[in-house]
Amino acid sequence: MIGPDHPGDQIIIKKALLQNFMSHYKAVCSRSHGGRPVVRAWRLLAVAAFKSPGKARARRARGLVLRRVLLTALAGVLFLWALPQHAKAYDIGYTVPYTITGTLPHDPGAFTQGLVLKDGVFYESTGLYGQSSLRKVDPATGKTLARASLDPSLFGEGLAWWKGQLYQLTWKSGIVLLHDAKTLAQTGTLPLESDGWGATATPAGIVTSDGSDTLSWRDPLTFRPLRTVRVTDQGLPVRLLNALAWGDGVLFANVWHQDRIAVISPLSGQVIGWIDGSKLRALAGSPPGESDLNGLAWDPVKKRLYVTGKLWPKIFELSLERFSKS
Repeated sequence: MIGPDHPGDQIIIKKALLQNFMSHYKAVCSRSHGGRPVVRAWRLLAVAAFKSPGKARARRARGLVLRRVLLTALAGVLFLWALPQHAKAYDIGYTVPYTITGTLPHDPGAFTQGLVLKDGVFYESTGLYGQSSLRKVDPATGKTLARASLDPSLFGEGLAWWKGQLYQLTWKSGIVLLHDAKTLAQTGTLPLESDGWGATATPAGIVTSDGSDTLSWRDPLTFRPLRTVRVTDQGLPVRLLNALAWGDGVLFANVWHQDRIAVISPLSGQVIGWIDGSKLRALAGSPPGESDLNGLAWDPVKKRLYVTGKLWPKIFELSLERFSKS
């Protein structure tokens, strides 16, 4: 089950703490001293030694040096604390075997762009200009329990749930729509400096994709990027990353126009496994046209990955064989 006790999530939380510390450290170091902490501080100490009034200024400079050296040492300790579990947590292998443990109905008219499973219901973002929507769906029946239509000028994209709010990306409009998860009523917007593709919530914030090989961790309050990571497979960039899901300490991301899902280390960005979704498309009846595999949701209780696509009539429940080596 996902949470602070899971080793993968512990790594993300540690990484977030380290990043927050380093942000504070840089702010302290750059405050009125040009951002070059120890070198600048030693320079101040040297100047103070040869200028009047002398002793008081030298004491202040020595205190500044000591503070920054201690901060640097603490940063190193935090880094070493966060690092050792990384190899253990992500020793997964390359091919991820799975079993289809269930099939759920899905609206074949839904141009799915984002999927979230929360409190026993699916939340779904659909796209296309003039047809984009946000929906609350009963998994067992596929019935739409509630629906909010987007302005015709907006193209709905990825979706993430965070503390009772739904964050719905838009493709080219430069905004994120905020919705109340209970009513689906829009409660506000936040700026988005890139194209909106996929989104998911992690213990360290919301992660988004923009169709490139880069994933961005964002502050849910401002949606400003806090950290980025480039996704690679055996050293080569993996571009066109689209729908996202977070589960069991890793990120899942489908590749646009390809029936495969990357399993990604959130720290290094390395692909540590691939899920082949080609047989899912076949079981969905091979929908024609723009019908990419493009909806991912994780169930932390059952430990199942739900997969669907644009205009697919089914959602597949997958039991991943714990990312065992092939």
